[in-house]
Amino acid sequence: REAQRRFAEALDAAPDEGSLRAEALFAAAALDFRAGTIARGFARAEESYDVASSVGDTRAEWRAMQFLGEFGTANEQWLVHARPWVERAIELARREGYDACAAIGVYTRGVASWTAGDLEGAEELMTQSLESLRALAGSTERIPSPLNVADMRWRNAAGLRGRRRN
Repeated sequence: REAQRRFAEALDAAPDEGSLRAEALFAAAALDFRAGTIARGFARAEESYDVASSVGDTRAEWRAMQFLGEFGTANEQWLVHARPWVERAIELARREGYDACAAIGVYTRGVASWTAGDLEGAEELMTQSLESLRALAGSTERIPSPLNVADMRWRNAAGLRGRRRN
């Protein structure tokens, strides 16, 4: 709560446009995600995307879209909102030549399929992602951290963190 309060104060003082504001909104959304304040975090991540897009910061745009996809993927109620964001993130990553980002996006699509109970689709997407990541061996491109499924909450686990049971 303290971190959320401080970020809210910083956002109030930050300029309305620019990559710094996009970054601050992204960080605040990540805190909201961890705190379970999904709706507020989703709104902040969308604003981060809007700001990044308006200033032409494609890396921040991708990160916001990817995060929005991960945000929704981590909660079955928000899954319908996640898929379009992940698809757009993959499209932007491929267009900009962010190969590692595209591979992580495909991984996130796999997690979304898994969350929805489509285990066959999830396996196929995870395989594609792994092949894409392996193709980056020796590349200087940094690979973003993938969605940590261990951090996801499941309704069948009384809201506690844990593995999906199928």
